[in-house]
Amino acid sequence: MEGFKKYCKEGPLLFLLNQKYSFYSLELGSFKKEGVEKYYVKQRYGGPTIDFFTPIFGERENNTIGPGFLSIHPSYYHKKIEFVPNEDLKSYYRLLTSFIRKMEKK
Repeated sequence: MEGFKKYCKEGPLLFLLNQKYSFYSLELGSFKKEGVEKYYVKQRYGGPTIDFFTPIFGERENNTIGPGFLSIHPSYYHKKIEFVPNEDLKSYYRLLTSFIRKMEKK
């Protein structure tokens, strides 16, 4: 939870990686805002990854994470090559979502 708190203010979209299911480096994109070059991780490029998005870190005292989503995509890209996630990623995703559902509270 402490590691999550560190990043939730700066970027609410996290990419979960593991050597067991990720085979390519993440790819960066960029844009200029007010004359400053800004960089971001491109979704669906590299990995594959499990995407974890939470725009709201709820109650800090109770370590509550607000609404968001956890997902994998049906396909990803490495340079211009499209590929699909392997069974290791799909299995890990199912285990992770099951674990989270057991802990969630409304």
